[in-house]
Amino acid sequence: MVEERSLKVLSNETTFFNKVSSTLTRLLIPTKIGINGIMINIKRSSAIKSYEQLKNAEKNNVQQKEQSQTSSSSLQQSQVKLANNSSKAIASSNSEAV
Repeated sequence: MVEERSLKVLSNETTFFNKVSSTLTRLLIPTKIGINGIMINIKRSSAIKSYEQLKNAEKNNVQQKEQSQTSSSSLQQSQVKLANNSSKAIASSNSEAV
């Protein structure tokens, strides 16, 4: 950021306190600019981190849904296999009884 330079109106009375206050003001202006820059960087990094956490949470939710769907379909397949095996066992026991 470029500091603007302009003509300043100064009073003719340059007392000790005026000199000290003007010196402090000149010293603190760059500090204020630096602190503002630091605050902007902190807010920016915080926003980026929260966005990344949101993306990761959404990705995890999608993966959990896919896993639950695949586990439920595999459970259904195993139930169908178990039903087929039990019906075959019942059919073979009925044929032996005849």
